[in-house]
Amino acid sequence: MPMELPTLDAVSSILRHIHKEEHRRFQAVGLWGSAKTLLAVQLAQALERPLLIVTRGRIEAEAVHEDLMSFA
Repeated sequence: MPMELPTLDAVSSILRHIHKEEHRRFQAVGLWGSAKTLLAVQLAQALERPLLIVTRGRIEAEAVHEDLMSFA
C-alpha cells in the first residue's frame, strides 16, 4: 500500500519561482540523499508534467532510479 508523504516546503517556493519567471530551469542544491528525488517527484506531480533529472554519473543515476521506484 502506498504511503502519503508530506509535501516538501521547497515545492511551493520553487513553484512560485517557476510561475513568476520566464525561464523554467532551476538547480536544487543543498538537498542530499533521497530528498532530491522526492522533490523532483513532487514538482512533477504539482506541475503535471515530466521533469528531466540530470545526475553527475551512473552511480547517482542508479540511486535516483531506485528512489523513483520507491516514490512514484
